[in-house]
Amino acid sequence: VLVAGLDAVEKEVRLAALDALSLLSEEHAAVGKLSALLDDPDPGVRVGVVKALAKGKGEQVAQGLCRALGDSHLHVCRAALVALSGSTYSPACREGIVALMFRFGGELTTAAAATLRRLHDFTVVGRLLEAVADLDREAFQRIAIEALGELYAAEAEP
Repeated sequence: VLVAGLDAVEKEVRLAALDALSLLSEEHAAVGKLSALLDDPDPGVRVGVVKALAKGKGEQVAQGLCRALGDSHLHVCRAALVALSGSTYSPACREGIVALMFRFGGELTTAAAATLRRLHDFTVVGRLLEAVADLDREAFQRIAIEALGELYAAEAEP
């Protein structure tokens, strides 16, 4: 029933099906349909897709989350950052995360760097230091400094 709801014409039905799928505590067989919905015209539906994909594992899920990092809507990208895990993270995702630092006016810089820190990936430090050294691109310097600060921020005490 939930998978059938993903094909509904009404946005509300698609959203309800996505919400229900994202509440399932186990991976489900709708990954292919979910990935197709990453092209839905409504960003709310795409955010729901990312949340539902977050329950899964495997190559198809990783590809879907990586693709969501390149979405044109900020909220979809933010949801993808939150959804990434050790089992869905890849070098392609790293590139998407680094690109997000410089998109949307730098609004996702902190969240992107925090995701890299959470996933223990510090391989981008050299690239960020190069951006800091580029005196001709002041906006990139600011973003790179903010990202480096977040990458090396002390973990918050529980």
